[in-house]
Amino acid sequence: MRPGASVTVVQKTSGGGRVVRVGSTRYALGAQALRSIAVAAA
Repeated sequence: MRPGASVTVVQKTSGGGRVVRVGSTRYALGAQALRSIAVAAA
């Protein structure tokens, strides 16, 4: 992931994690990793 990339949440988990899509790649992110990422609505 790079600054300015468009990110789409694909799935939410009960533990607070998310699966996100950036382009054609999916990433599984835990709750702790998500707290360190800043996003803005487009």
